[in-house]
Amino acid sequence: NLPTVEVTRGEFRITHYESGEIKAASGEVVSSPRIGGRLKIVHLWPEGAKVDIGDLILQFDPAEFEREMLDREGRLEQATSNFAKAQAQRGQQLADIKRKIQQQEAQRDLAALNQQRQKFESNINRERGQINLEKAARSLEEARQESIAQEVINRVDLRKHKLSISRNQERYDRAHRDHERTSVHAVKPGIVVYRKIWKPGTDQESKVAIGDQVWGGRALLEIPDMSKMQVVCLIGEMDIER
Repeated sequence: NLPTVEVTRGEFRITHYESGEIKAASGEVVSSPRIGGRLKIVHLWPEGAKVDIGDLILQFDPAEFEREMLDREGRLEQATSNFAKAQAQRGQQLADIKRKIQQQEAQRDLAALNQQRQKFESNINRERGQINLEKAARSLEEARQESIAQEVINRVDLRKHKLSISRNQERYDRAHRDHERTSVHAVKPGIVVYRKIWKPGTDQESKVAIGDQVWGGRALLEIPDMSKMQVVCLIGEMDIER
C-alpha cells in the first residue's frame, strides 16, 4: 500500500532570489560641463518628473563665470579701442611724412631751378646753388626713407593690436561659452533620474542634491529610455553555477 506517482519528463526550475535595481538599458547621461574649478549646483529638476526638450534640468552657480565674461568683454572693448586709436595716430604720422616729402620735393625742384639760373653767375653762387640742391636732395631722400620706415612700423604696430584683439576675442568667446554651459537643458524628452556621487565628509555614495559642488565631467543625472529595461544585482559566486 505504498503511495506511488507516475514520473513524467518536464521543466526543472531552480529559483533564486536577490535584491537589485531596475533601470533603463540605455539613456541620456547628463554630466557637469568641463569648465574650470568646482561647480555648485543651484537648481535640479525634480527626480522622476517628466521633462521635454529645452527644459532647464540642471543649473550651476553662474556668478563667477559671469564676472569672468564681463571682465573679458571689457578687455576686448579696450583692445578694440586701442586699435582704432593706434590706427588713427599711425595714419596721421604717415600723412605728415607724406606732406613732408611733397615739401622736400618742392624745395629740391626750387633748388634745381635756382642752380640753372646761377649758371652764369660767380663760382661762389654756383657752388652755393649746388650745395643747396644736394642738401634738398638729401632731405628728400631722408623723408622718403622715413616714410618707408613709418610704414613698416605701422604694419608691425597694427598687427600687434590685431593680435591682441584676436586673443581677447578668443578669451571672451571661451568665457561666454563657459557661462552658457552653467545652464544645462534637456536634449530629449523623458524622466529625470538622479545619480549617486561621492560627497566630501562621507564614506558612501548618495544622490546628487542642490548645494553639491562637483568637478567638470561628473555624471549627475540620467534621462533613461524606458522602452528597454534591465535589472542590476549582485549574485554570489556559489549561486552563479545554478
